[in-house]
Amino acid sequence: PQTQRAAIHPTRMGALFSSNDDAGNASRARKHSLGVSAEFLRQFAAEHPVERLTTVEVKDKFVKPATRADACSLVRQLQSQPGSYGVLVGRANVFVSHAWTYKFTDVLEVLLEHDRQREGGEKVYFWFDIFSVNQHSADACVHTSDWWRTTFRQSIVDIGEVLLVLTPWHDPVPLKRSWCLWEMHSALQAKDGVKLSIALPPDQRGAFLAGAGRDFEAITDALVRIDATKSEAREQSDQDAIHAAVREGVGFDALNVEIKNHLRGWYLDTARELAEEETANEGGEGVALYNLAVSLRKHGDHTTALRLMERCLDLRRAKFGERHEKTASIHFQMGSSFCKLGEYDMALQMYEKALQIRLATL
Repeated sequence: PQTQRAAIHPTRMGALFSSNDDAGNASRARKHSLGVSAEFLRQFAAEHPVERLTTVEVKDKFVKPATRADACSLVRQLQSQPGSYGVLVGRANVFVSHAWTYKFTDVLEVLLEHDRQREGGEKVYFWFDIFSVNQHSADACVHTSDWWRTTFRQSIVDIGEVLLVLTPWHDPVPLKRSWCLWEMHSALQAKDGVKLSIALPPDQRGAFLAGAGRDFEAITDALVRIDATKSEAREQSDQDAIHAAVREGVGFDALNVEIKNHLRGWYLDTARELAEEETANEGGEGVALYNLAVSLRKHGDHTTALRLMERCLDLRRAKFGERHEKTASIHFQMGSSFCKLGEYDMALQMYEKALQIRLATL
C-alpha cells in the first residue's frame, strides 16, 4: 500500500489513540493507540518525495489526500489492510514530540536511529501525529484544561515513552510550543515510569558538540529562554487550555524549573557522549572532552569539569605518557578547578605536577 505522513499539528491531540477515529470515546481510545513502525517509515520515505518538505507539508500533500475517501487516520487505513498489523502498524509504545515546522527528514532520521538503538528489544511503533491522528477531524476538536491534565496524561502513561526531537540545538523550537512543554511535563510527572528520551537530528550533533566546546554558555542561554508563560500553539484554544492546566497544576515557575533541570542534565550527558565518540574517532587524545571541560570550568561548573578532566588525563597518559606538555596542561586545568572549589591541597598537587612536567620537558 502507498502510505503517508503528517506533521506536528497544533490540534494533533484531537483523535489521540482513537480506536475508531471518534475523538469523543477517550476511555476506549487509550486502549487501542496505534503507531507506525520503522518499516513503514522507510517505505513511506522511499515512495514519496519528502526530502525538502516540513512535516505539515507532508501531511497536506500526501496523508490527507490518501485518507480523504475513508475519512480516517492513516494508521486505521493501514490496519484494515491484510498483513499490515504487526508489520507496518501496531500498538504505539513511543510518542513522538516534535514541531510541525521541522523538516520531515530530520524527524525521520531521529526515529529510525531510535529504532536501531532498540534493536533486539520490543518492536517500536511510533505515535506520530500525522499518521496516528485523523487529519480530517482534528481541527474540530477542542479540549479543556481538565482533558490535558487527565486524559492526555493517561495516554502518555499508556504509551510509556516520549521521544522529543530537539532542533536546532541552541534554540529548540519545541521549547517554545505549549504542547511540547506539556508533553515533556506529562512524561516527567508520570508515576508509572514513563521514559522521556531526547534526540538531535544527525546534522545537529556535530554543531552541538562544537558549540558546547566553544562556550557552554550557549547551552545555558537556551535553557534561560524556556518560559512556559510565553509558549504558543497554533490554535489559541489549545494554548489557553494548556496554560490553564499548568496554572491549575504545578504552576509555570515549577514547570520551567522541572524542564530546565532535565534538559541541563541531558545537554551535559549528550555533550560528554558525543565528545567520547569524537575521542574514539580522533585517536584517543580527548580534544573534544578537554574543550568541553574548559568551557564548563569557565562557566563555573568545576565539579563536572573535573570529572571530564580526569578522563582526559587518563587518555593523555595512555597516548603521550606522564611527561608530556599535553598531560601537564590537564594537571594545570585541574589545579585551577580544585582551587575554585576551595580544595587547595589538591590544587597544589596538580600545579606541582604540571610544573614538574614543564621543567622536565624544557
